[in-house]
Amino acid sequence: MKRLLAACVLVSGLGCGAFPPVAVHPDDAPAGRLSPLWQVQLEEHPVLAFFPKELAWPSYANGGQLVLAGSDRGTLTGVDAATGRVRWQFATQGKIRAAPRVVGIHAYLGGMDGKLYKIDARNGNPAGHQWPFETRGAISTQPTVDEKHAYFRNNENRLYAVDAKTGRYAWEVARQRNEELTITGESTPVVHGDLVYCGFDDGVLLAVSRDAGATVWSKSLAGAETKFVDVDTTPVVADGTVYAGSFASGLYALDARTGGVGWWMNARGIQSPAYDGTYLYVTTVDGVLSALDPKTGAPVWQAAFPKAELSPPTLVDDKLLVATGRSVAVVDAGSGRVLARMGADDGQASQAVSANGLVHFVTNSGALIGARLH
Repeated sequence: MKRLLAACVLVSGLGCGAFPPVAVHPDDAPAGRLSPLWQVQLEEHPVLAFFPKELAWPSYANGGQLVLAGSDRGTLTGVDAATGRVRWQFATQGKIRAAPRVVGIHAYLGGMDGKLYKIDARNGNPAGHQWPFETRGAISTQPTVDEKHAYFRNNENRLYAVDAKTGRYAWEVARQRNEELTITGESTPVVHGDLVYCGFDDGVLLAVSRDAGATVWSKSLAGAETKFVDVDTTPVVADGTVYAGSFASGLYALDARTGGVGWWMNARGIQSPAYDGTYLYVTTVDGVLSALDPKTGAPVWQAAFPKAELSPPTLVDDKLLVATGRSVAVVDAGSGRVLARMGADDGQASQAVSANGLVHFVTNSGALIGARLH
């Protein structure tokens, strides 16, 4: 239902941001910077499938030598990053809509079946103890794991912490479901110091203690909006500031200790930002990629991708990888210039990832692609 509402937003024009006009990059960007290596079919969609989308993005294990990728089939597949050889598969009881979190030899994976799984990333075998941990709501985000807990959000508007070793329940934080219209997705919690930062469907960003889940501060990012106020972004915490966005009202820079607003950028459909220590990079559903001054929120450069549904950006050294819905674009992080594009027949919605000079992404037709980044 939430995904259908998201489609309605795009069609109705609600996704139009408040950015000034920007130059459009030509489609004939220099080629040859991304060289395809192999393809593994993770799922076979029905012939008459109506605009299928694969939203799960890959993760790496074993120093980047193994790619772990899920799909709507509900199976997590471990693939050799260089050759595309399938090493193992692990089946869940629902669709997979996010990447697993790999910590050491283990992968933590949330499923649309409401379960958090712990898997041996070397062979795909399930962990023992009380795993999986089961909730009543679908999990469509990547969990976060520290030395004590695994943290995750589900679509009940609840943040959970479970023991990272045993899978035993530790605590949860619940917020009331927004009675107005909401958008697809949930926020991935982020741990920084003694706090966990996480967004909720009612437009609130919470900072809670990671040991007990006690609320330290809460901040509404909804502004004057009442619909589509979801804080679905993964917060970025740096230099005493937490950056997070509400779909309807835009991107906020908040004091990480108090939640006080430093600056606000009015834009619709902010995706999860990326930060390289110099610029904050954000995309919006209206097809604009921006580099922002993290101190003021002022745009340093902007790049437009017409009619594109942009994924969150992925930082790779001095480059950004952005899925545009039709291709993966390689963008110069200093200027916003498109260096290369590589597409697939059905396009891709999930973000691309990179390690050891290789790029991996899942297409909407359910194929995991391996490519070399030159």
